[in-house]
Amino acid sequence: MVAFTISCNESEVEESSLISCSDGVMNGDEIGIDCGGSCENDCLPENAIEGELVSVLQLTSDKEYVLTGPLLVRDGGRLLIQAGTVVKAQKGNDVYIAIAQGGEILVYGREDAPVIITSAEDNPQPGDWGGLLICGKAPLNSGEISRSRLLDLFYGGNDTTDSSGLLRYLRIEYAGALQNDGVPFNAFSFYGVGASTTISNVQSYNSLGNGFEFIGGSVNVENLVANNSNANGIYLREGWDGVLNRCYLEENEEAGITIANNEQNSLALPLTQGEIFEVTIIGTNTKGISLLNGGGAFSLSNIYTKGLNIGINVSGSETVNLIDSGNFTINNIEFDDPFTDFIATNYTGTFPSFYNESSNEGAGNKELTPEWAINWIR
Repeated sequence: MVAFTISCNESEVEESSLISCSDGVMNGDEIGIDCGGSCENDCLPENAIEGELVSVLQLTSDKEYVLTGPLLVRDGGRLLIQAGTVVKAQKGNDVYIAIAQGGEILVYGREDAPVIITSAEDNPQPGDWGGLLICGKAPLNSGEISRSRLLDLFYGGNDTTDSSGLLRYLRIEYAGALQNDGVPFNAFSFYGVGASTTISNVQSYNSLGNGFEFIGGSVNVENLVANNSNANGIYLREGWDGVLNRCYLEENEEAGITIANNEQNSLALPLTQGEIFEVTIIGTNTKGISLLNGGGAFSLSNIYTKGLNIGINVSGSETVNLIDSGNFTINNIEFDDPFTDFIATNYTGTFPSFYNESSNEGAGNKELTPEWAINWIR
């Protein structure tokens, strides 16, 4: 702000430059309201989004949004995202979208107009920003209510039909920023998310953490893609109980799918369990399916793999016992073009026929991108 001081001598006029960075006005050399220029505060870009949401926010495809910090959708809040909308996340481990219990996210992407949440960096890298985290009220096996390892939010309960909204044709890129304790975000984290939540046609691309992690809950997913995750394509644990149908998992560092019951108590109830159908797993010296911490009670069918080191990795005596009892089976798994020194499984229990090998199409087109994914993934 430029101020003029008039002395008792009217001929004497002093000009002084007074700039306030907290007066709610753009003045002085500021380039925005109380930001830029001589102010310490950086100006937020146009269409910046962050903060806590307790009402309704709609993002539309005629604007490009910039996620500049944490966006937390509280109980009663709703985040609506129109088909074709692009959100670019600034770099940082404090940049993420989180849906608390009672909040909702509704992503209305289409095959010809997916919603994309990606890095704002000119040269994007895995781990540029956090990711999407959703907390619901469905059961888990680590206690009736728990707190998320990521962000310390409440999740869990006894409502298997709880809804946290809808995700349709959504692609998340370059997520997985390391938290202060060194634990990475996942592209998608589902904590106790219930069965009335709709999830279909979703992709994780270049995540530094897992592509998708399901911690408890009862949500079902169809048409899931995870490419180039630094950890697992899919991680299921803490009593998740649902169905995965059609998954295309390509070049995920640790395993295509990892199934664990509970890290602290391998025998915790309810068991991690469910059904998994029509999956393609492509890797380079990696595991196809990994069972640990008690594994889970699952029926899998039509699993196509290529380039693996270990087809089915089994870790821990409780996991072996679960397979011995007939609670984990795979019908039709194909090990195509495996890595040098490949082994189908390291399981040494009493039920070696828990899986059978047979040629199949996996997610729909063996190692090639399935038809249902061609038009909207990258």
